[in-house]
Amino acid sequence: MDLCKDASHLDLGFYAYRDKKYTQRYRSAWESDQRFKGWLQPYPGDRTRARCKICGAGFQAHLKSIIGHSSGKKHLENMKSSASKIQATVDTIFQPLENYPTKIAELKLAVYVTEHASDQSVDNLSEVISQLDNKSEVLQKINLHRSKCSRLQKYVIAPSFSKTLRNDISDHFSLFADEITNEGNLSCLALTIRYFSESKKRMVDTFYRLVPLRDSKAGDIYVTVKNCLMEDGLDVNKLMGIGTDGANLMVIHHHSLVTLLKNDNPEIILIRCVCHSLHLSASKACENLPTVLEFLVKETHTWFSKSPKRINKYTNLYKVLEDRVPKKVDGLASVRWLSRLDAIGVILDQWDSLKRHFEICQTSERCYITEQLSQAYKDPRNKLYLLYLRKVLKEVMRVNKLFQGQKVEVTILTEDFIDMYRNIMHMVIESCHLSKCAKENLPYLEFQNYILPLNEINFGYEFNTFAESCGSTSKELVCIKEKCRQFVLELINQVQLRLPGNVDALFLLQKLHPSVATSQSKGSIANIASRYRSVVRDIDELENEWDVLHLEQWPKSCLESSIGFWAEVYEKLDSAGNRKFPNISAFALALLSLPFSNANVERIFSDIMNIVHSKVRNGFSVRSAEAVLQIRYGLSLQGVTCVDFIPPEDMIRNFLAKAEEETQDNKDIVSLEVGIH
Repeated sequence: MDLCKDASHLDLGFYAYRDKKYTQRYRSAWESDQRFKGWLQPYPGDRTRARCKICGAGFQAHLKSIIGHSSGKKHLENMKSSASKIQATVDTIFQPLENYPTKIAELKLAVYVTEHASDQSVDNLSEVISQLDNKSEVLQKINLHRSKCSRLQKYVIAPSFSKTLRNDISDHFSLFADEITNEGNLSCLALTIRYFSESKKRMVDTFYRLVPLRDSKAGDIYVTVKNCLMEDGLDVNKLMGIGTDGANLMVIHHHSLVTLLKNDNPEIILIRCVCHSLHLSASKACENLPTVLEFLVKETHTWFSKSPKRINKYTNLYKVLEDRVPKKVDGLASVRWLSRLDAIGVILDQWDSLKRHFEICQTSERCYITEQLSQAYKDPRNKLYLLYLRKVLKEVMRVNKLFQGQKVEVTILTEDFIDMYRNIMHMVIESCHLSKCAKENLPYLEFQNYILPLNEINFGYEFNTFAESCGSTSKELVCIKEKCRQFVLELINQVQLRLPGNVDALFLLQKLHPSVATSQSKGSIANIASRYRSVVRDIDELENEWDVLHLEQWPKSCLESSIGFWAEVYEKLDSAGNRKFPNISAFALALLSLPFSNANVERIFSDIMNIVHSKVRNGFSVRSAEAVLQIRYGLSLQGVTCVDFIPPEDMIRNFLAKAEEETQDNKDIVSLEVGIH
């Protein structure tokens, strides 16, 4: 009985083994077989199936099935068609570019639309152009609409300009990074780049990249920046400085974009935006003043901003009182007091007229805002505060405008910044103590024990004159002066907190001014060069070049600008055609690439938010916005417009190659002209 059971068990196992079916899997060796070469590939996600690239068909990974598909009628026809397309693509790529005037015309039209209009306008534009001359073959063949125009921008024109920019960056560079949010509430990282262009012999500030962020955290921003540099073949070790607006995720010490980048390159210099930092410093200092001042400035502008009737009424009153047309009260950002300096000046100049105007409106319009404004203008204390604000902010705004200038001598900015800082400190701090402090130590001065008493502070001629005639009590004047003193002290404190690193870097650049570099008694530069070993390979050689700069005869024209001077030094050759000062010139130009002047950067970010990603174009994708900016600033970098623009050879070749491609991916240019039949 047991034997029968055992035999039965063995028989069942034997037949079960015989019934098991063998499963053939795809073999990569088949791809080298001449019968299958060029079209056979594994089926995605299934190792038991194979796929034909030409037909797009899938079948079992059996040799018999593969041979059967290769001899099929449909496959043979597709193979012939594919061979002819490949030959046609090769023929078109190697034909002279002059044979494609229509392509060149379409590229120029796409560049024109990018520079001056939106993609929607190109639909009618191409049709209008084709009607201008019925005999012109080029105009009649133009076939450019918004979908094609958009794809040309993203996949043909913008990559060409981006490639030109990458090729122009030959050495060290700096980045300015800012996180922005578009109209669709999508967080993006905007990057601009500053570098010395050998071909143009000048510093270049231009748009670099606009990239969406998955998460507004320091780690995500760091990865995004690194990926951008890697994609474009830029070495992070050649990144001299990073400019930011001072946000915590950019500059905080323990975990930020700057600290993460310094793990890769410890020599990176952090440069906070000077203009933005001064704005924030003044805004923080204004918290020591009464809030009615902000209300007065803001609501005075708002009262007139949307009512021509009110403007005309006030203009007529002002003409009667002053016999001239009043200036407009500007409306500016609510958190930036420096940008309100012009508004404060206009309000003070028209104080009596505005006071009378709101007195009339208070009875005629019966509005709560006019009642509050009327009371604010009647209070002489508010005018005293604004008079002192104007006195202090004029000094700060002077330096702010210097940093916003397009043609700024960076090596002299240090003196202007320190002069402003010292002048503000002189308003409330003992002069004898300030005179003992060296300029480079002013940002670190502990001034709390050297504050002047109120009776020794000069609040200005206009303040003192109005204080004598306004009828305020001595107790009220003491309170006003104390708040004004606290305003200045807080302003000094905020500048110390936000900008010491900038001052250190600015002092480094002072030695690079032509008047210092060509002086016989300029001192050593080794202590500065030793901080940047990634830039300086041989400090002794650099010192030798630095010591003999004054022996050369330099053109007077280049001595007026630091960048022009060092560009001239960089190009100086010896009798053998080698550069005479390669080390010191490369070091100086690398330091001068630091992003101190923020004017071009802020204008670029303004273009992003106000022109490219506006409310009208809130559906504009980030990739499209980046392409538009790359083209616009690429044209500016080359010094041309859409009229002078000539499509380069690589752009035309790329257009021709894209026109021959067929793909089901909507991100590619699909059958621009040849494939749609």
